[in-house]
Amino acid sequence: MGPNLTDNASGIFYAAFTLFAATTASIMSGSVIERIRISGFTILALFLGAVVWVFGASWGWHPDGWLTTEWGLHDVGAAGAVHTIAGFFTLGVLINLGPRIGRFNADGTVNNINGHNMPMSLIGLMLIVMGFFGFLGGCIIYTGDTWMTIYNTPATLSAFAFNTLMGVAGGMIGAYLVTRDPFWMMSGALIGVISSAPALDLYYPGLAFLVSFGGGCVMPKLNDILVEKFKIDDAVGAVAVHGFGGVWGLVMAGIFASGYQNVAGPEISFVGQLSSAVVFMILGFAPGYVLSLVLKLVGLLRVSEQAEVAGLDKAEVPVSAYPESTVPAAFANDPTSPTPAE
Repeated sequence: MGPNLTDNASGIFYAAFTLFAATTASIMSGSVIERIRISGFTILALFLGAVVWVFGASWGWHPDGWLTTEWGLHDVGAAGAVHTIAGFFTLGVLINLGPRIGRFNADGTVNNINGHNMPMSLIGLMLIVMGFFGFLGGCIIYTGDTWMTIYNTPATLSAFAFNTLMGVAGGMIGAYLVTRDPFWMMSGALIGVISSAPALDLYYPGLAFLVSFGGGCVMPKLNDILVEKFKIDDAVGAVAVHGFGGVWGLVMAGIFASGYQNVAGPEISFVGQLSSAVVFMILGFAPGYVLSLVLKLVGLLRVSEQAEVAGLDKAEVPVSAYPESTVPAAFANDPTSPTPAE
């Protein structure tokens, strides 16, 4: 870095690793909204991003990681190392955290809790999609002669950029066809990118689209199973989108990129990709479950019922997050001023 003109990679990968560490916590954050304590979330986020993800990166997102040298793992876009680990860490936390008040009835039926602003939710998802082009851009480096992946294998910038676009398109179309829901349509874009991420450098664009389309069709239904059958209250579907989406991507790479030779270790194989996915699942779930259980036992995981009903903005921050719902005092008695909808 700095004046060293021969060092093209250190700064980029340092920034990328830092970004990915923060991403793991952001994946968890949406699932646990409306009932987790800020102190508990901070502890979980630090442990996930500073400890758990580091193990995943060193094992599988590095040319000398044992998952690559021993099993031939290929995960250039960190679908397993980031998304699967964070998704299953989140699953472990959700089991101990429990559902939001009113999410399930006494007979087990599900009550839908709608977000307060669909347009803003969609804008947020669009921003994440755009961010993926930079996120995945951190997985490739220009050496002066050619583009290289994290595994020191040759690649092209075109493959990363266009296959990311194909992932967005395939995932959006697949998710919309099975849900007809705008939120899941845009979440499908995330599913698509994660699905194609492990082999962005190897897929033909049409194949990246099909892999992502399949993920977009499957993950929303998998989320329904988690909610309806297992009573996991995942507010944004992060376990399905990121956790199982990462698994889907790794397994699909084992099918469609099988036989490609790694620089170090055996060639890509279905067994190697599936086994690596299982390792990432365990690496994420076990510490997420254990740490959240400890926080639950000491009273640092979940807010009180009164605080949850009042809203975490007021109880934990405190701040009034949505002041537009109130009428300024100066206009309270003005007959010409509009009245907020009941």
